[in-house]
Amino acid sequence: MATMNQMSYSEPILPLELERIIFESCATSLPVFIPQLMLVAYRVKEWVEPILYCVICIGLDSPVPSFPHLKPEAISFIMNKKSPDFLRNTVRHFMVENDLGATGKQLLELCPTVQSLSIPFEGEEWDPIIVILPLRRLDVDFRQFLRLPPTCAAFSCLTHLFLNGSPPNEKAACMALMALPKLTHLSLNCTRLFVLTNSHRILHSLPSLCVLVIFGSGVWHWRKVLQLPTRDLRFVMIIPAPDFTQDWHSGAGGGTDYWSTAGNFVAKRRAGEIDPLTYVCDAYKESEYSNLAELNLQRLG
Repeated sequence: MATMNQMSYSEPILPLELERIIFESCATSLPVFIPQLMLVAYRVKEWVEPILYCVICIGLDSPVPSFPHLKPEAISFIMNKKSPDFLRNTVRHFMVENDLGATGKQLLELCPTVQSLSIPFEGEEWDPIIVILPLRRLDVDFRQFLRLPPTCAAFSCLTHLFLNGSPPNEKAACMALMALPKLTHLSLNCTRLFVLTNSHRILHSLPSLCVLVIFGSGVWHWRKVLQLPTRDLRFVMIIPAPDFTQDWHSGAGGGTDYWSTAGNFVAKRRAGEIDPLTYVCDAYKESEYSNLAELNLQRLG
């Protein structure tokens, strides 16, 4: 039986299951501290290291707040030291902000179970890798999207699609979008002309689409778009556009992103909490767009 002296100096011991929950919660909430958490104990490293590599972003110009920054030496470590099984079971979100040549493609090839992929620049050399991934979310250039076969594995379960730029063939673009069997969320960062001439067709042809997000730099720049004679509650404009890199990281980490923001906006319009005829999400300064309500009403004229 322990003496009173021994009991007074004994350290409290948490159940292993509770300890793991605490460390994994810390790692998920603040990924930037995962490298430090890995130094606590070997068992902690085993718990939190998969969370560290769940989201991989390479080619960043600057670090993203709250997320660890993968420097070239870290990328080399992942490619040379981590087993194929580890990467297959761990990496789910992958972003390449700037082209790193063969390095980025080689790393993506080692991560065959990526479900969320963002490649903002256009490059044919990425196509053979993209088509075999089990994607749920994809951010690519419009031209790259049109090169990918409509029946490829990457499109079979794709629900969220972000397209940057404008397509060389608008009819082919609309046909390609209509061929996506699971698409529920579509966002476009393109010209006003494409939006004006094709938004109705897209919304009408995709009844399963929950939201169509259009990005713009200012209300007056998009005046004609705001006057579109559409009452479709799924049409949302986000002005100004978010920082796409930070927004992507937030969504990949389970936080708020423009998809959830637009979804909530649509839900509030359906519930009558927001005027159903208001298409612009509130990511703007009210003082700059004081005539926004007038612009929305002009669509009915």
